[in-house]
Amino acid sequence: LAMLSRLAIAVEGRKVTARVVWRAGNATGLIPGYESQPIAQTVEDQLHACGVTPTNDSAADLVFMVNNFAVAPQEEASQQGTSAWADYSEFLGKAARTCSGQVVSFADVRYANGGDRSFVTYLLNGTAAAGPDACLAPGRFAYAGWNTDGNTLGTAISNGALLSLTRGSGASVESNKKFTLLRLLEDEVYQSSVRQQLVTFVSEAGGSPLDLAQDLHFYERFSQKLISFAGESYASVLQTPARLGKVFYPWNRTFEIGFDLVGSEAGSVLV
Repeated sequence: LAMLSRLAIAVEGRKVTARVVWRAGNATGLIPGYESQPIAQTVEDQLHACGVTPTNDSAADLVFMVNNFAVAPQEEASQQGTSAWADYSEFLGKAARTCSGQVVSFADVRYANGGDRSFVTYLLNGTAAAGPDACLAPGRFAYAGWNTDGNTLGTAISNGALLSLTRGSGASVESNKKFTLLRLLEDEVYQSSVRQQLVTFVSEAGGSPLDLAQDLHFYERFSQKLISFAGESYASVLQTPARLGKVFYPWNRTFEIGFDLVGSEAGSVLV
């Protein structure tokens, strides 16, 4: 996606700028799990990789919101508890106050290997209450929160840049609703919750999370049932006809999952 963003910006022949806003501004020097440099440096590197220019200008094309961790070491998504609204009120308030028609993109890197469940709850509450032209309106913001910080940051930046390039056209907004639904289902619902439930179930049954082949179709149905509960709710908030169809494990292990979305030619995605 980063290469697509960089190519699209070059083809369009225009400059895309981004202003970075941190949840924990005093923790930008911390080093994320699975990485070897401070997160602030990774943000800078990923902006460059996606062809996006950093700026402090309030009129930037993209407001890049980083839900970063405040204390080292960075916790795994499977370790998270419930966080209070106070943890996010100022951060999400900045998204509403500082956005004037720009695209807002959220990089959810408070935890490694999955999204921040509390943050997503508050974010979607804001989306449900947003007007059609608001920054948090369905299809008008980007979200990512998957495995490493580098992957999450690059996905969120490039998604936001591509959305900015299309200037919020109807087709791009509708497509972005589906992509956001996929990211939420994989990053927050599956990786942060359902995957742990599946790992526990498989292990207690004497199996291995690294090899689901013995009863693959059962495990696919197990996960599909759990994910679909949130999927219906999230699709409704995002105002998209897309719904979760089939769930599959392409490499017969719990780490990677694939989705078929149904409704309005939604298609298949491996994440």
